[in-house]
Order: sequence, then structure tokens, then C-alpha cells
Amino acid sequence: MPELPEVKTVVKALKSNVLNSTITNVIVKLDKLIKNATPSEFKNYLLNEKILDVHNVGKNIIYKLTNNKNLISHLRMTGKYFTGSNINNTRKHDYIIFELNNQIFLFYNDSRQFGTFHIKDDNELFSTKPLNKLGIEVDSIDPKNLYDLVRNKSIPIKSFLLDQSYILGIGNIYANEILFLSKISPWTKTNKIPYEKFVEILSNTKIILDKATELGGSTIVDFSGLNGAEGQFQNYLQVHMRTNLPCNKCSALIQQEFIAQRMTYYCPVCQKENYEQEK
Repeated sequence: MPELPEVKTVVKALKSNVLNSTITNVIVKLDKLIKNATPSEFKNYLLNEKILDVHNVGKNIIYKLTNNKNLISHLRMTGKYFTGSNINNTRKHDYIIFELNNQIFLFYNDSRQFGTFHIKDDNELFSTKPLNKLGIEVDSIDPKNLYDLVRNKSIPIKSFLLDQSYILGIGNIYANEILFLSKISPWTKTNKIPYEKFVEILSNTKIILDKATELGGSTIVDFSGLNGAEGQFQNYLQVHMRTNLPCNKCSALIQQEFIAQRMTYYCPVCQKENYEQEK
């Protein structure tokens, strides 16, 4: 699933291609992608609206439109965007097509069909699904306030990082990399972590996410940016998907196990802190 760096990469490219364009037509080929409207309502809501901004809230892509309207897109597992000048040049799995006034077509492509679209007015944008229960943007974290929320909870630190109600945008790839950089066992419970170590983990969160964003995200299985552009951070991964390969720090073999139903990759030596006790 695209995580914060991948979503930011897509948003940056979309801004360069569709900002200030007007939506002149919408073609929906897969109704289930639209979650709070019929295809006809979806089209009528967007028709003749200008794209004033494209930004993200965590993993959600927000198209800010005229007349206090918003289009929310979540890529889920395999969502991708492509642009083109010919509507006939579609790919397999192009399920929503936005025709823009500058002779550009924006194609939403999703092979596994898990992506979602919501339409929301400004006055309900953050009070209703899908944005009403999200946590804090990485750049806005107050370490003390966040620590106070979890210091008495017995949550594995890996699960904490993945929980979008605490911090927005971290998925499995970057949670694994953050914990390796922090030299902490992914099983360590939040109520066992001293404040100083918690602050270090948050600092490393920003380091990892910023570097991954700078490199266009990680293209491992499904992700590609606008028009198929590949990320490069996968070339710098230390533990994620490196099972039985030597750790770049200590040469121990990288291990894998499930935490919170997600495959967790870790170094049993570099991340040994309370490992047997916490597991």
C-alpha cells in the first residue's frame, strides 16, 4: 500500500499537471470505487469545478475544488494515476477518467479495485468519514502530548506506528525501517519505552519519511508515481523484505514475523532490546 512518501510523491506530480484545470467530464467504469455517491451524483458534483489545490492528509489525496467542494482519493493497495491527451489510450484497469479543459485526461487505474473516492463539502470534510478519526501529521507532532496518550498503554511499538489514529501516513515499510534506525524491538510495549527513547523514535520517523519522500517513495511491488514513475528508496531499505540477508550494521541475518497481521522485518541483534521479554 502506498504510504506517506508515495502519496506525497503522487500529490507533487498531480499539482504540476492538473492544478487550475477545470473538470469538463467524468467517466466512471467501476461504481464501487465511489463510496458516498452514485456515479451520476459523483459526476454532477465534479462537473465544471476547477482544481484549486492538490494536497494530502496522511494517505488521502485531497483535490480542493471551487464552490467549497473536495474530492478525496485513497489509493489503497494498487491505485495509480496517469495523464494523457487521448481518451482512447486507456490501460487495463483504468476505472475513472477525468477530462480536463486543457486537453488533458486524468486516468485513475486500480488493478485490485480497493481504492476509494469520496466527495465532501468543506463544512463536513473533517467531521465525517474518511477523515474524521485520523491522527496527527508527522510535521505537527507534539512528542509530550503523544507520549501521554500511550505511556500507560501496552501496545507494541510497531502497532502504534501503524495506527493512523495516532500518526498519519506510516505503513509497514517505513515502520520497519523506523524501528531499525531506532534500534528497538518491534515488540516493545509503549508503556515500557522511556520518554527520551520515544522522542528518538519520533525523530527517526521524520528522518525516514523525509528521505523516502525525497527519493520518490519505494517501488517494491505495486507502487508507481504519476505515469509510472518509480521511487528509489527501496534501494536503501535496511530490513524491509530482506529476510535472511545480512544486516548492514552487524551481519546478523534479518528475521521476519507477524505483528498486528503485518509482516515485520527486524535485526535480532541491533534490535535486541528486551526482545525475548517483549515478544
